[in-house]
Amino acid sequence: MSVTIPGPSQLHVRWGCRRCGFRNGIAKTKLPVTSDYPEVGVRLLLDHLRIRLTAKHYKNQRCLAVADDFTMERYVPPPGDKVAGLI
Repeated sequence: MSVTIPGPSQLHVRWGCRRCGFRNGIAKTKLPVTSDYPEVGVRLLLDHLRIRLTAKHYKNQRCLAVADDFTMERYVPPPGDKVAGLI
């Protein structure tokens, strides 16, 4: 059984790492951003994003951060800006 969430998700997050001090990372995600999505579900999806960021951050920065080391906030890219990559 597969579950499909209708509509495009355009949630971008700005993230940083408390362990090494890296700031201003930007990630385009597939998180659902509809207002009727339950808060618990969004928290779970953000936890999974942190886990994926751990591997990507280690690969790029060689930082041994854990999921709790990441800070995230919503980011709205200016018109015309493109965010490379998808996490």
